[in-house]
Amino acid sequence: MRRLPRSIEEVAWAFPDAPRPLHDAGLKDCITRCTETVVGVYRGRVIAFGGLGRIQPGGYAFLRHLIVHPDYRGRGVGTRVLRHLTQRAFEHHRSREMHLRISSRNIPATLFFYELGFLPYGILSGEADPYGGGLMRLRLRWGDLEEE
Repeated sequence: MRRLPRSIEEVAWAFPDAPRPLHDAGLKDCITRCTETVVGVYRGRVIAFGGLGRIQPGGYAFLRHLIVHPDYRGRGVGTRVLRHLTQRAFEHHRSREMHLRISSRNIPATLFFYELGFLPYGILSGEADPYGGGLMRLRLRWGDLEEE
């Protein structure tokens, strides 16, 4: 999974709590903080990873990680991983909302989440990613999903 990010910046976006450079112990620590995880495998190769944390039945779930290998982006892999995690949060855990933080510098991911129904609702004041982007808060509500 260390090969999923294509740059140091993507490591910070996908695994914000992990040490850099990303190593096995740091990655393992990120994974163990997740309540739910999904690993996308194609022809024996890990091509995607996603994880949920802080799941509160009747409250919210927090998307901690979502990354797709650069060779497989734009092919629906990230959408499938996110939809699976969304289903687990809303149907299995009975959360009412899913939240995430995203760097304002990560325009492709921001557009990806927006296209899937996530809407901005705030900026984390005083916090930034290590490369100078502000951190935005996005949210998807169960009611928003039902309207689709």
